[in-house]
Amino acid sequence: MYGIADHIYVLVFAVIHPVLGYLSFRRLLARIARGEHFDRRSIYLQSMLAHWLLLAIGLSLWFANDRSPAGLGFTVVPGPGLIAGTVLCFLATGFLLRQNRAAATADTATLRRYRAAFGAMRPIVPHDRRELRHFFLLSATAGVVEEVLWRGFLIAYLLAFAPPWLAAAVATLAFGLAHAYQGRAALPRVTLVGALFTLLYLMTGSLLLPVILHGMLDALQGRFAWLVNARLREAG
Repeated sequence: MYGIADHIYVLVFAVIHPVLGYLSFRRLLARIARGEHFDRRSIYLQSMLAHWLLLAIGLSLWFANDRSPAGLGFTVVPGPGLIAGTVLCFLATGFLLRQNRAAATADTATLRRYRAAFGAMRPIVPHDRRELRHFFLLSATAGVVEEVLWRGFLIAYLLAFAPPWLAAAVATLAFGLAHAYQGRAALPRVTLVGALFTLLYLMTGSLLLPVILHGMLDALQGRFAWLVNARLREAG
């Protein structure tokens, strides 16, 4: 079912690309520590281009082999799973909206604790409205591309070698490790969020809700970071 090109592609997007991303991010942090200038919007753009290129290659490979769109999660399956998944999406989105409202009214000490919790991501989260708009585009990109790759392609690929539960577990762990550049402290949270996306995919048999929720969560987290930074600047 899967040939050498598939094996190489999985190796590239699930191993090589994350490792290169990790090393690139470490170099960026070193530049920042030396006081060098960097442009967040350029970083967002470069990430988007790399994501879309990976997706284009993956889709070309998938459909060149006459594989079903549904096998990649490009379908909508009405039923209880879709209803339950939709409720879950509303709950998760509501939690982050509440977090954003808390940042809008928090005192300076609380805002500083929020900012400290950004960890390794603190230098590259959006600091102004222009950066936030670009970050929203990056969030939409991550929602589409990462879900197609990590939930759609990778789980389908792993199913050729493992039972469904193991394929889902391996894909979820790989997704978490691919975000290791965010720092050790962030790994459990990212893996847990990845497990939520995987659960939605298994519940619904579709990438629709994982894509929407992934993009929404990233966007709201970016808005939260922007709001914290903006209010701290106002506070002096």
